Amino acid sequence: MSIEETNRQRLKEAWAKWAESKGDPPSMWREYMSDDIQLFSLADGDSRIAFTEKRSGYAEIEEYLAGRQFFHGSLGNRRHRGRG
Repeated sequence: MSIEETNRQRLKEAWAKWAESKGDPPSMWREYMSDDIQLFSLADGDSRIAFTEKRSGYAEIEEYLAGRQFFHGSLGNRRHRGRG
């Protein structure tokens, strides 16, 4: 299996776990991240949408995910219901 296929399979597994657990606990992502991971947005921390601020390292990303748990369980589901 190629590295791309391995990564694709791991990503599908991670998203399935995330969907099943409704994002709780955010630490479930730990096995899929390295310590030098970075999370960023095109909005780049714009003051009007502060949650887009760059995060570096697993601890910052876990803190971000812990604060975003409501999204997957409420807004995220509402958005998906509207699709086909």
